[in-house]
Amino acid sequence: MGISRITIEVGGYNWRVHGNKRGGRFQSDLVELLGNERLDVPLNRKLRLELRGAVAKFLDLEIDEVKPI
Repeated sequence: MGISRITIEVGGYNWRVHGNKRGGRFQSDLVELLGNERLDVPLNRKLRLELRGAVAKFLDLEIDEVKPI
């Protein structure tokens, strides 16, 4: 798998995730908040886990195959 740029919706926000598969797992290199909105929720462990799950679902992977964000 080469470099991927995917757009997902998590927590009511649109995110673009850049990354690729390394060592058998997808690793994100950059996560962007899209649009002109400001993030009004904390970027905490729960939100990062939701992002990780959405990336796994989009790429048809198990969550263990996506490194933590």
